Amino acid sequence: MDFYVGVLGFCVLEDHWISADKRWLVIAPSIDCATKIILAKATTYAQISAIGHQTGDRVGFFLHTDDFSSAYLAMQTAGVTFEELPRDEPYG
Repeated sequence: MDFYVGVLGFCVLEDHWISADKRWLVIAPSIDCATKIILAKATTYAQISAIGHQTGDRVGFFLHTDDFSSAYLAMQTAGVTFEELPRDEPYG
């Protein structure tokens, strides 16, 4: 949660502890965003071994912005590490 909320500036929409080790945490890029993400901590061996491979080595999420340059600079300033430099693609 610290990365998404503290670094990327996502909003916490729901935060409920279900048990001592299970939490229901819903975040989104903004309060009025229709798409939401549930963050869940991996607790079983199968879940832990899947970390980093949840999307089958494909891109799992896309964020839309009307001002890419400003958003990119803000993320860099906040300490986000990018795997590669931005590039133009036919899809966006």
